[in-house]
Amino acid sequence: MKKVIFLFSFLLFALNVQAQIATEKNNATDCVTTDEVFDFQKVDKKPKFPGGMTSLQSYINRSLKYPQVSREKNSQGRVIVRFIIDSNGTVISPQVIRSSGDFYLDMEAIRVIESMPKWKPGKHKGKPVRVYFTMPIVFSLK
Repeated sequence: MKKVIFLFSFLLFALNVQAQIATEKNNATDCVTTDEVFDFQKVDKKPKFPGGMTSLQSYINRSLKYPQVSREKNSQGRVIVRFIIDSNGTVISPQVIRSSGDFYLDMEAIRVIESMPKWKPGKHKGKPVRVYFTMPIVFSLK
C-alpha cells in the first residue's frame, strides 16, 4: 500500500512539474522583447506624431526642400519610406522601399524623415515598443 501511495504521489508531482514548464513556455512567448519591431497594424496602441496626422503632413510640407538638380530635370514622383519609431519615440533606420526614380528626391525624403521630432511611441501589452511605419512623400512641381 505504501508503494501505491508513493507511486501516486510521484505521478502527481511529475504532472505538476510538467504543467509548470508548459505555463512558463507560454509566458515566455507572451512577453515583449525590446529588440522586436512590430508591424503598425499589430500593436495595441499606434505610435502618434505630436499633434496627429495633420501636423505630420504640415511638418513634411514645411521641411521638404525640392532638390535643385531634380527641379532642373523636371523630376517628380512619390517616394515610399519605411522607418522605425523606437520605444522612446525616436525615428530610426529610414529606408526607401519604393524609389521615385530620382536619387535626389529619395535622399531628400530620407533627410526629412531623419529630422522628425520624437513621436509618442506605440505600445503593445502596455509597454512601449518599436514599430514600423511606412509613408509616401510626394514631390510635385507646381
